[in-house]
Amino acid sequence: MRMPESVGILSVAPEIDAPHILFVDDDLRIRQLLQAFLRDNGMHCTTAESAAEAKDLLGLFAFDLVISDIMMPGQDGISLTSEICETLQTPVMIISALGTSSQNRNRGLAAGADDYVTKPYDPDEIVYRIRNILKRIPEEKSGPLRLGPLAYSTERRELTRNGENIPLTDTENRVLYRLAINANHPLSRRELGEGEDNQPDTHSDRSVDIAVSRLRRKLEASPRNPRYLKTVRNKGYILLPEPLP
Repeated sequence: MRMPESVGILSVAPEIDAPHILFVDDDLRIRQLLQAFLRDNGMHCTTAESAAEAKDLLGLFAFDLVISDIMMPGQDGISLTSEICETLQTPVMIISALGTSSQNRNRGLAAGADDYVTKPYDPDEIVYRIRNILKRIPEEKSGPLRLGPLAYSTERRELTRNGENIPLTDTENRVLYRLAINANHPLSRRELGEGEDNQPDTHSDRSVDIAVSRLRRKLEASPRNPRYLKTVRNKGYILLPEPLP
């Protein structure tokens, strides 16, 4: 991977609703370099060192795109791509050091990959290819998020039970809204504590924890054993609504 001298296409911190990329490669240095570059270009990036770890993460979070190397210990990237495409609708980009032969490329595309890039690659090109893939993916149908007997509308910012409104404080609603528009993606306390102007609350960690605790009393049948609003160790909180029908 060749890192350019410039910062990149877009030098900004990721927005809360930015694309979430899963990058799978057994080389730690490459994982760290591409992760940092994608973040510098406004994307969230989670990494995995193996197909097994990637599948664990895919079972926990909803990613917008998977980027996978081919040559890895254990399950290779071609097999991983095939498995993802059989069970999920998540697009996959394969990165390969096996050269540009049509045979290798065809194997990757036949497995279901949306794109195939050979090493060494220009990270700027990776960013363009990611954006091109995501433009082709149709948006999921919108509607209130289902949380058991409850529903939350991100459009109206309302939590309801059988059509009856459940009152929320401004902080509770702000935290729930940000979790809802990033459903299945973990958000840090800092991200959840930012105001509408994206400026951090000076008491953000405590105010977020209090808001989450109160939200669990309203969302969960068992607040101490939450089903929908969970804590993700070392990451923050995540909202796991019922899957779309």
